[in-house]
Amino acid sequence: MDTITHVILHLSGLCSLCSCVSDYTYILFKNPRSWFDAQSFCRLNCYNLVTVTNASSLEQVLRAAEAGYDDAAWIGLKSQRLPEYYWSLWGYDFYKREAGYTLYWASNPTNECASYVGGLLYDHPCSTKLFSMCFDGSILRIIKMRISSQASVLLLNDPAVQGNILKQIKQELSNNNATDVVRLNWKTDSDGEAFTKEPDKEPASIY
Repeated sequence: MDTITHVILHLSGLCSLCSCVSDYTYILFKNPRSWFDAQSFCRLNCYNLVTVTNASSLEQVLRAAEAGYDDAAWIGLKSQRLPEYYWSLWGYDFYKREAGYTLYWASNPTNECASYVGGLLYDHPCSTKLFSMCFDGSILRIIKMRISSQASVLLLNDPAVQGNILKQIKQELSNNNATDVVRLNWKTDSDGEAFTKEPDKEPASIY
């Protein structure tokens, strides 16, 4: 007979220890890098290139830049096919509440990567070396799954078994090109267990 278990997963963008908050940390890194190098550097440090979604975040970006710095800095805006641009941090849930906010270009863009300065967007070749504006814009999602298995709950809570399950889930994410922005870990109860057995259902009464 199959064992029905419940398991809860943490899925978060970039950093599994970060939670979804309204106030983010913004950091200006002063080593000039290309757009792709800037994106990799931010992600390596559990950040992403900054996303500007509302007037409040614009003010935070400005405050993050040290006094006297008035040049351009890379943000997480890139085009895969002009004239459409996309943010480096993926996730509809992150943007849907600010869908009506508009950013303005200084001129009609003809290059694929974007910087921000003085309240306007500027386009550049992605190989241009600029400072990088990073932020901790992680999204934390908790997903509860119902699994039918012939294995006992004790076996499913074995770290090696859980590691193998995560490996399979990561492979599915990889097939959808999501592994570069998603990290997985188990959410455990007070006993340190991720899997719990579902209570047996009472048989239906027939009259």
